[in-house]
Amino acid sequence: MAGRFLEKVFHPTRGGPPRLSLERRKGALVLLARRGNEPILFSELARQGRLPEPFQWPDTTSPEVRVPLEKLAALLEALAAVEGVEVRIAPDIPQQRLEKPPQSFNWEYGWTPNRASLLRQLLPNVTYFGQGWFASGEQYWRLDGFQPGDELWLVRETVEGEDLLPFLTEVLLDWQKRGWPVVAQARFDPTPALSLQVVDVQADSLELSLRWQVAPGTLAELPGLAGYVNASGVVRPGISAERTGLPSRDGTLRLRGEEIPRFLFQAQLAGKPWAAGNLDEISRLHPLWLETGELMLEFERGEEGGVGRVEAIPYYRSGMLRISAEALSHAMNPKSEFLRVEGGWLPLASLIRAKVGSMGMTTNGLPLKPRILGPDEVFRGGSTRLEGPWKIDSFPSVHPPDDPSIHRTAELHLEFLRHWGIPGGLVGNLMESAPVLGDWLAQFLGRYPEAGVLVVGMRRTLQALASSWGNLVTALIDEPPKEPL
Repeated sequence: MAGRFLEKVFHPTRGGPPRLSLERRKGALVLLARRGNEPILFSELARQGRLPEPFQWPDTTSPEVRVPLEKLAALLEALAAVEGVEVRIAPDIPQQRLEKPPQSFNWEYGWTPNRASLLRQLLPNVTYFGQGWFASGEQYWRLDGFQPGDELWLVRETVEGEDLLPFLTEVLLDWQKRGWPVVAQARFDPTPALSLQVVDVQADSLELSLRWQVAPGTLAELPGLAGYVNASGVVRPGISAERTGLPSRDGTLRLRGEEIPRFLFQAQLAGKPWAAGNLDEISRLHPLWLETGELMLEFERGEEGGVGRVEAIPYYRSGMLRISAEALSHAMNPKSEFLRVEGGWLPLASLIRAKVGSMGMTTNGLPLKPRILGPDEVFRGGSTRLEGPWKIDSFPSVHPPDDPSIHRTAELHLEFLRHWGIPGGLVGNLMESAPVLGDWLAQFLGRYPEAGVLVVGMRRTLQALASSWGNLVTALIDEPPKEPL
């Protein structure tokens, strides 16, 4: 079947003679091999001796190859020498190589309408073909002194975000020093657009002194480049009044309550050249808990009256912050953006992303209150009852005791039941079990004197236990009491 396919594609009597077409696509030259409308492989043409030598074809196993402009002259010469193959060269293929760019050639970087990024603008009919090559009409040329690292920037139609600083402070200046005809409607000025002095920091207030170095109405945010603004085409360190809520006039600014974290979240003062004063005190009294948080279900063993129990408790964890999710939920105010916790500020959006809702519930309606595990859940390490929008932390290890001594195993077994709050007991006759149970009860009451132990049984059994345990028994009741003990 493969043989019939190749015969169909390459048979010299089918589809007419082979054809090589040189076409121009956006920013690239492409050479295609065809017979009729079907693609054929360059390797087949080479095998038939229809590709000129010693020209080195880029890829002889493909029906289509990209042609770098630097090889265009050699390719045109090679195509002129091809025999037995139809050659088609598109009319928009440049033919004349220039040693230097035309005097009228330049390209420009201008701000987009929203002043958020720089847009590369070429002259009409000029196309960039990569590796420093440009073409216009029948002419093509290469930038003098092109280096491989330049390609990263030349191929880009826009420069934005964090790339603006290295482009304006390094790349653009380097190109201009090399004499390249590049123009930019932008520059970088290290002078901050404002000066912000931290005057006083209290647990419930923040006082700042503000002075604008540039008219605040001329400032625009630069997405992806925090702490810098576009000031009438000049990139400067700073923030905009519109985004942070700063007044447009110089003076003193006093913030209280939620105004503090809202401003700090937008301004991100740390390390900014336009912010001075007691920044460390802000970090101490008003830290922002911005790390990604998650809802965790943790297991904790506690005791009540000397008897253990295991609780499954939902916690919200973010970095060093660990706090009851139920407590956070009850403290949430739908009208607020931040919650004051652990001496800092937690964005409510972080809680909602972690599925912590209001009124003690998750966002999908599950209660956030602790859940006491039953004996079966303790042994199995949980159950479907504990499933929810949280990650389940590791369950404490629960292993029944095992000791060669029957007496010791019985004591360990009773302690195991008490430790985990699991109902159970001993199986055996009274003479064997009474001393072990009495010794363990004595230890238990010694550790937990506030605990009370009620033993229920037949009258004869209770009398035998009272006789065996002596002073351990504080009361022997042969009939129900008339009044509560």
